[in-house]
Parts: sequence; structure tokens; C-alpha cells
Amino acid sequence: MATTARKNAPQGRAVVSLPFLGRSWHRRGPSYWLRRALWSFCCLLILIVFSLVTGGLINAIVTDSIPMWVRILVLTLIAAAIMHSMIKAWDAFNVVNRARKRGEAVSLAQASGDNRTYRQRRRASTGGAGLGALAWAGSAAAGGLLVISVVFNFGWGVVLFLASFQRYFSPEEFQAVEQIKRQQQRRED
Repeated sequence: MATTARKNAPQGRAVVSLPFLGRSWHRRGPSYWLRRALWSFCCLLILIVFSLVTGGLINAIVTDSIPMWVRILVLTLIAAAIMHSMIKAWDAFNVVNRARKRGEAVSLAQASGDNRTYRQRRRASTGGAGLGALAWAGSAAAGGLLVISVVFNFGWGVVLFLASFQRYFSPEEFQAVEQIKRQQQRRED
């Protein structure tokens, strides 16, 4: 079963290597689908961890002996944070899909308004990993910050998992397929 990218590929030209996918995106063979399944599985694990952390937090608040009005207030704030992250993530997901319909390659980060440079995003990732290591080592403050960040990013876990099943893995793959289509169109004209 040939894909559009393979059918329309320019004969004799090198296929561009994409991040994580390499050149497997071109043929969409077993290597490609194994990588896609691995990514979906990782997204599922992230969603499970987010769900367990959020569920544990909610359970701890519900069963604690703090006054009822404080529990209701904290649970309301948690629900508002989750809803905010869901709305922001779904909005970005829809922006990506609308851009693809127009033939534009947009990432979820770009669609959400993240205008940080690669270096700034890398620094934030390193900080998150460091915070996770501190929490794992027993730092209560780091653990608390991680729990709070999970609540504020729960919607992104859901959207990442769902996005892992879309036709194109990344904006780079979409852009590469579109480029092949444009080259094919030019040859036909």
C-alpha cells in the first residue's frame, strides 16, 4: 500500500531526514509505525502519570481533615486550572489542524503562542528535569511544584496523546510531504 509521499516522491532525489522519524516517514514501513507506536505509548504514559498525580492530589484533599470550605475552594481551583489547560491545549490543537488544512506547518508550541527560542525551551526542559530529580530525591518543595505543574498542564497530556494518532507526526513531516506534493505538481505543469 503506497502512501502519497512515496507515490509522489521525486525519483533519484535524497529523502530528507526528520527528527525522530529519520527517513522512515517516506515509506511509512514497519520502522515508521514502530516509532509512531512508541511515541503514542510515551504519550499514554505521560497521561497516566498526570492522571495518577492529579487523582492522588484530589484524593488527599477530599480525605483530609481541613475545613469543608477550604477543601471546596482548593478543589474548585484545581478544576479551574485543569479546565484552563484543557481549553488552551484544545485551542492550540485546533489552530494546528486549521493551519494544516491551509497547507501550513505549525507546531503545538507555536499554536499556543510559545515564542521562546530553542535555547530558552531547552533551558526550561533542563529545569523541569532538575526539578523532577529533586522531587525524586525527596524534596517536598520540588514535589509540590511538580504536582502543581501537572494540574496546570493536564490538558496538554490529553492533547499530546490524541495528537499522536494524527496523520502526520510533526510539522516537519507535514512540511516534507507538502514539499513532495508541490514538486510533483511542478513536474506535471
